[in-house]
Amino acid sequence: MKLALTIAFFASAALMASANYDANIGTKSMHYAGASYCDKGTLDSWTCGEACSSISGVSSIFSIENELLDTFAFVTYNSDDKEIVVSFRGTNGADFLNWLTNIVYYRV
Repeated sequence: MKLALTIAFFASAALMASANYDANIGTKSMHYAGASYCDKGTLDSWTCGEACSSISGVSSIFSIENELLDTFAFVTYNSDDKEIVVSFRGTNGADFLNWLTNIVYYRV
């Protein structure tokens, strides 16, 4: 079993190494990540500034928020690119609880 997993890992790593970087995908991913920091009202209407205005075709935004842990993410569909996007907000500035949430982990 370990041998099969090791072979699968190195085979997938070799495929990833041969993939070309696409700056357009990188820029679009940056804007999705930026949008995850917008407030929920402007995010839901996709009017939160440059992050939102830089990407067209976004619809059906579903926000996921845990106020206790101060975590946030959203899922959307981009009809122009025919893709489903999941974007998680990273650490939220000087919010101590958010930093603590990032430090705590659970072994699965």
